[in-house]
Amino acid sequence: LNYVNSGAYNGTVIHRLVPGFVIQGGWLNFNEGQQTFYELATAPNIGNEFATLNRRGTLAMAKRGGDPHSANSQWFINLADNPDLNTANGGYTVFGRVLGSGMQIVDKIAALPPVTVLSGYDPFPLIGYTGGTLFNRHLVSLSMTVVGTTSGHPVVFDAATARLHARINA
Repeated sequence: LNYVNSGAYNGTVIHRLVPGFVIQGGWLNFNEGQQTFYELATAPNIGNEFATLNRRGTLAMAKRGGDPHSANSQWFINLADNPDLNTANGGYTVFGRVLGSGMQIVDKIAALPPVTVLSGYDPFPLIGYTGGTLFNRHLVSLSMTVVGTTSGHPVVFDAATARLHARINA
């Protein structure tokens, strides 16, 4: 929520698409004029808190291989049930779920053509890109804000349902 509240995620892009697996964001911004990507400034890492299965439509923290406590700003949405993510690297911590008809939008992003934009990294989903100069309109960019107010803590974990309740309009 600190990244959302500070506006840090605004303008970041979906920088990873692995069809049938995940889409990922929370890492890169794009400077169209300079044709360069730059990393989001990050806070300290978050300790692993794996407790909920990585199923289709869940949001989980991304982390470096071999370091279960390296979660930071990057997150992903599971495009399918991903049981391997429940055990690999200490399990990947699920912290949210796409609600309502939101998976229709996620599926549209996942159906975009994956294009290698940065050498050595997974392809990005791009919109109407046919080569040449990359523009912001080609990227799936994010704007996140907290909507509404809550009494007490803004995020509540319901152990009975294993759901994290937060008001975030992403």
